[in-house]
Amino acid sequence: MRVVLDLFSGRPNPSFRLAPNEVAELAARARALSVPSAAPAVPQAGWRGFIVLGDGPPGFESIWLRVKEKVVEMQGGAWQDSTGIEALLDTSARRHGYGALLDEARKWTNSGAVL
Repeated sequence: MRVVLDLFSGRPNPSFRLAPNEVAELAARARALSVPSAAPAVPQAGWRGFIVLGDGPPGFESIWLRVKEKVVEMQGGAWQDSTGIEALLDTSARRHGYGALLDEARKWTNSGAVL
C-alpha cells in the first residue's frame, strides 16, 4: 500500500510505501473502528491529510482510506480515529523523512497559506 501526503497544489504529492507489518497493523486498526463521525471539510489547498492507496499500477491505485483531523474516511463512511490510524501514518511518514514537511504543511495550513 502507498501513503500519499495530500498537501501540494499544482505539483505531485510525496508518497511512500508501507512495510508489510504496517499494512497488517493499519488493516487491524481500520477493522476496529466503531464510532461514526462526520467527514471533515477538505480544504482546497494546504494539508488535506493522508491518503492510503490500495495496490495497483501507479496512478491507478484505488483510495482505500483518507485520514485527517482524527477522522477516517473509507468507502463505507467516516469514523472517529479511535484506533490511532493517523498517528500510525504520521510515525511512518516521519520515519520516511517527511517529518519537517508535515510540520511545515500543518503550520502553513493553520495559517491559511498555500504550499
